[in-house]
Amino acid sequence: MIATLKLGPWDSPSIELMPSAIEPLLVLMIERNAPLDEADLKAVWSFVQLDTVFLSERSKGLFFKLEETCKCVAAGQVETFDADAVRMSEFAGYLDRYLGDGVLTPAAKHAAQVFLDFLAAHPTYWPPRF
Repeated sequence: MIATLKLGPWDSPSIELMPSAIEPLLVLMIERNAPLDEADLKAVWSFVQLDTVFLSERSKGLFFKLEETCKCVAAGQVETFDADAVRMSEFAGYLDRYLGDGVLTPAAKHAAQVFLDFLAAHPTYWPPRF
């Protein structure tokens, strides 16, 4: 399945990313922001289980945290994550398919920049004004 991040309901702009590219970024985001608050945790689970997350009041934290993580990746500030920690976490079996040895792949690095470009291309939707 292709993962979809959508900047709101209905006809809002959306971006589709391959799981092999976005899942390592999600793992890195979770690692950098642990422990996640309840709203962020629910948004991550929604994304993991449904392959889609819509920007809303409840999911905006996930979007902000993913944006910050992607900025760090795009700037070359981080290139690794703790793959073993995910394999032993509540996300085992969900986010451990494309972790490898914990080094961000070129596809994941590219997805980080694509996500940032997507947000920048939609200033009427991002940042949210809830």
